[in-house]
Amino acid sequence: SSCYFPQPEHVISSNIINQPVSSGPNGCTTLTVTRQQLISLCSTFSTLRRRLNCILETKVDVVERVPGRMKGAWIDFNELFQTLVAEVPTSTEHDLRRRRSLVALQEQFKSVVVPLAEMIILELHKPNDQKLLPPTHGARNSASAGGQRYLINGILFELSSNKGNIYGTPSNASKALKREFRAWELILSTSVRGICVPLCVLITYRGYRLKAMPVLPIGDRSTVLYGGSDGTGPANRLGEGVKRSPEVTAIIKAVCSELNLKGHDIPGSNRVFYGPADIEVRRGYDGRLYVLKPGRLLPAQKADLKIHSQGNWLVQQMRPEAVKNSSTALSSDAYTQWGSIHKGDDQAVTAAFRQIYEKVIP
Repeated sequence: SSCYFPQPEHVISSNIINQPVSSGPNGCTTLTVTRQQLISLCSTFSTLRRRLNCILETKVDVVERVPGRMKGAWIDFNELFQTLVAEVPTSTEHDLRRRRSLVALQEQFKSVVVPLAEMIILELHKPNDQKLLPPTHGARNSASAGGQRYLINGILFELSSNKGNIYGTPSNASKALKREFRAWELILSTSVRGICVPLCVLITYRGYRLKAMPVLPIGDRSTVLYGGSDGTGPANRLGEGVKRSPEVTAIIKAVCSELNLKGHDIPGSNRVFYGPADIEVRRGYDGRLYVLKPGRLLPAQKADLKIHSQGNWLVQQMRPEAVKNSSTALSSDAYTQWGSIHKGDDQAVTAAFRQIYEKVIP
């Protein structure tokens, strides 16, 4: 499965923060530090710089246990990951080797992205022209309404951001990346084949969260075969821009069925849609189907508990266990403008939430 890698926050010479501050010549502020603290600080940055140089200036070889290793070339992490996930074990030993290869590939990916993510965060305060790793404009494979994106050696980094106040708070923006990751995990956990999720790592460092994933072999929005609604336009015509390829619809329906999610009608369309309307399934140049923006796969929690302030409906969701154990299938778009036709879907989510909130928890 995909790997969630929460990198603990590293404190660089934290005791320097508590040092006394005094006024110097010409009104300048000076900070008094000991020689040992300065050596420690410089050593930390030097170590990180060496790790980055090792990645940026040399070719990375995948470890021996991963099949298809490519000496002297950048690793195509996506191709290796998709090949291993799609591999059908023929025996217990084969399945064990496959799982070990997945773990080895994940560890290799972590070793590449973590130092890069650390440097990205450490350089956030600098002007772009002074950064070792500046942001990339127009980076492809955006999987959410996030902030700055960095394209480095075939790996896309996305920094959580509340730009445009979409999520209401920076905390919600950070949670949105986790919701997206959890949705990919749920899709991967089903028995349905024929649809792909990316290899993804979440890095939390110094209060910031980044998502790192290999660049996927997909094009622009013209490659979207399913979903793709941006929520704009008249409320009664939201379904007009939503795509529904019959092939992909059958796959997503099977995924939703295993997760106890039902189909629903979208205003302006007379065809049943499965999953959130803003999900995107695209056909890659390699022929695979890739899922992007699945963050709202699980329905939002009950609205009258005051969780639906600005942006909360994007991150305050039912737990997957509660959805699976619900006596009736639930709609991903309950309590949203895309699911406004059938109020019964809202009531079903309300009943499932009350079952947890009033009976299971007490």
